[in-house]
Amino acid sequence: MNFIANSHQQTLLVHTQQVTKVASSIFQSLNVEFNDSMNGEMVNKAIEIASKCHDLGKLSVDFQAYLQQDNAYQPDIGEGELFSAQNPLHHEISLLLFDVLWSQLKETIEPQILRQAKHRQLREMIRYGIYWHHAEPVRDVDPTQILQEYVEDSDVLSALSDNTTLFCSSLFPELDLNITEDNILDAVDRFKVPSFFTLSTSDKGDYTQWRNSFTKKLDDNVYNFLTRFCVIASDRHVSQFNVAEIETPYAYRQFNDTALQQAITRYIESPELSGQRTEDQKQAAHDLIDFDGNVIVGAAGCGKTRTALMAYQYQRETGGENKGILWVCPRVAVGLSVLEEIKESVPDVKVGLISGELKGVWRGEEEVDADLLDADILIVTVDQVAKWLTTNSAQPNFIAFMQRYVVWDEYHELFAIQTLYYISALLMRLKEHQVNAHVFISATPEPLHLRLICRSDASWQYPVILPSFNIKPVHLHFETEAETNNKATLYIFNTATKAQEHALESWLSERDDIACYHSKFMPSDKKQLTHSILAQFGKHSTSLDATLFAGPIAQASLNISRQFMTTELSHPANIVQRIGRNNRFAEYDCATTTLLASKYQTKEHVRKFSTEGTVVNTGAYKLKFTQDRIISTHEAYYSQYSYDFFSVLIAHFSDDNNKPKTLTGNVITLTLNELNAFYLKYHIDATGKDGLLVRETREFIKDSMRCLQVLKLFKPTKLTIKTANHSEVRVSYRGASLWATMAHITMSKAEMTVGQLIGLPSDSDHLVSINERDVADINLEQNLAQTTEPEFKSLKQSVKYRAKYAGNRVSSHLLVLARSIDSPLVCSYSTSENSAGLYYITANNSQGKTLTLGFRKLKDGRRSLTLTKSK
Repeated sequence: MNFIANSHQQTLLVHTQQVTKVASSIFQSLNVEFNDSMNGEMVNKAIEIASKCHDLGKLSVDFQAYLQQDNAYQPDIGEGELFSAQNPLHHEISLLLFDVLWSQLKETIEPQILRQAKHRQLREMIRYGIYWHHAEPVRDVDPTQILQEYVEDSDVLSALSDNTTLFCSSLFPELDLNITEDNILDAVDRFKVPSFFTLSTSDKGDYTQWRNSFTKKLDDNVYNFLTRFCVIASDRHVSQFNVAEIETPYAYRQFNDTALQQAITRYIESPELSGQRTEDQKQAAHDLIDFDGNVIVGAAGCGKTRTALMAYQYQRETGGENKGILWVCPRVAVGLSVLEEIKESVPDVKVGLISGELKGVWRGEEEVDADLLDADILIVTVDQVAKWLTTNSAQPNFIAFMQRYVVWDEYHELFAIQTLYYISALLMRLKEHQVNAHVFISATPEPLHLRLICRSDASWQYPVILPSFNIKPVHLHFETEAETNNKATLYIFNTATKAQEHALESWLSERDDIACYHSKFMPSDKKQLTHSILAQFGKHSTSLDATLFAGPIAQASLNISRQFMTTELSHPANIVQRIGRNNRFAEYDCATTTLLASKYQTKEHVRKFSTEGTVVNTGAYKLKFTQDRIISTHEAYYSQYSYDFFSVLIAHFSDDNNKPKTLTGNVITLTLNELNAFYLKYHIDATGKDGLLVRETREFIKDSMRCLQVLKLFKPTKLTIKTANHSEVRVSYRGASLWATMAHITMSKAEMTVGQLIGLPSDSDHLVSINERDVADINLEQNLAQTTEPEFKSLKQSVKYRAKYAGNRVSSHLLVLARSIDSPLVCSYSTSENSAGLYYITANNSQGKTLTLGFRKLKDGRRSLTLTKSK
């Protein structure tokens, strides 16, 4: 019998054999190296068997009949709506039949591989590759139940056993096969779907035991993903051809980086940049290669971006195989800043940007028409790379991730995002299995996290130190309050709301040399604003008295500087990064940073001989879990560690070397190099003992993995909004999956007016993706009922049952509910000035100039904003 594989009428046997051949070649092209060469043999064997078994489910008589239909095999919905509603999907039957074959298959595997894999691990890798080669299930029904119902049909069961015996005799000629109906029924009873991640949410055991367990499971996931990816890439490649073209080789993108290398060489050797700073950068880049390191630590302004470019150049000169650069950033603001710096530094190269909101390729300041993967340097947010890893359709992008040299910029921020933590760790670990293929750069290294991910202790314990040219002193003042409208000052607050409040107050007090910068802007405003901020507060600023009111996104990567800074206390990594914006270019004799440590930022418990305390807002709220619910709390991760860090910092740079009884009132003086050296030593010391930092990190990681399990974040939120012109699609891993439209408020001293709704579906450029915190305490159902725009009517019905969950932070279920592909949550608000909702706020001053403040949640409409302003 001639079984068919797909609508191109490829025979199943030839299709399977070709997929197996191509999958193995793809794995070899990834240049992955393991500490034990047998691990590589184990992965290769898993890829071979998973490829051979990935389409066994197509032996089903129903599937063969289905392929004869005119509309057969719609890839967006698996096997098509009708077939999938009534039958197991083919990859589920494939997994079942592999379970039937396994006892005989393992007898053919080389003994040394079986010893290395211990049977179970190899089997799980193969099962993973088979099941997840179609990564997005189209229904929520338990596949075991469907399989049990399916094989109750004796004709179906009989045909499946006969077809499997017949086909596998050709596929595995070395086996003496006779698959019986009882074999299949026994396998159905034991059937279990492999988890997308091999996770453990336990934090039991001492630190060493826990770390070894975490690293082992991380590697297990690396093996699983490599198996799955090679099967997916090969299957999609082979399936696109007709029968005559089925042996077409896999088309690898041969990247020519000659122009990139030449441009970097000119940049490195530029006469105007020569000097000790450049020599330090060259030495750091050479040290990475000479010592097989992968971490650069350097204070703000030391030139880590330039050093990363040098590191790429040197790894290529010494035989490195990774061509082109993939620059991974934790968020859009960092990516936009890097884009501006690279466009200025190496204007001859093509630099691309993919952020989800923004895409493009530039050569210098000119935007060019080019494929994103043709860019010499491709800047991406980590969300995008995560999507490449976990979806089926982006295998060319994922191969680019493996083939390019990866710069993990400001990587420390990836260790503070619950929904992205484990996926980021897995991506990093994948690159760790290549030699000289990536570099971590940050002013605030995280040795504890790096120790979990890096391949050797040297990488986290002995990073490459890049000294700062800036040796000017910085005075740190710990105060309870400070002026919030001083000139030539940078204010960084822990929330966008506070930045908006103080910016509005300053703007309406007749100052027009200010800027407001945070994350809550529409994409069209965000891009322009980043460029403006760099021009106004950067190295060549002509507005030396200008003041910036910013949220946390201003703390890292932005090449801006002011002599004076005021900031609320937060996680130490945040504070060290913020201090790096203070006198960044050493243009002043000294810098002053005021650290607000009032009762709103810290909680202190004074003892007779010591003080214990917590920092209130460290940037990540703790989570609680109730079944499938994630409940946000007002507590913060790393709160005790953060307080201890600042206590030890004050003691270290004080004359008496004693921990203070309270943070407020202390003044210390240090340089950026001293601050960064202290930060690194504190963390390396803490990593070696089971102290506050280790305990709070274990708690954060445990909750991050639990978050993955509850929200199934391996499957990114893909939201489709049908607008008047087209369908708008966005993908998010951060939980920012709620769509908002907002009323527009324009404020001035004379009057406030509520304008029209913005962000209507017919105006897709203004749609904003937010998170559930932005709509907490707002009655969505009431606001939805007030919406009169006809384009919202169909959406209102689909979200009405969800709205009841809004407005109660304790039982907030929005983040889980909003992850439905079929009916995303849309929040829209009336133009009534007293309505609670989201508003996009602008302010006019007496000169008629306008300041855009971004969107903000108001419980009582514009009245709430007026009251806030007058405080």
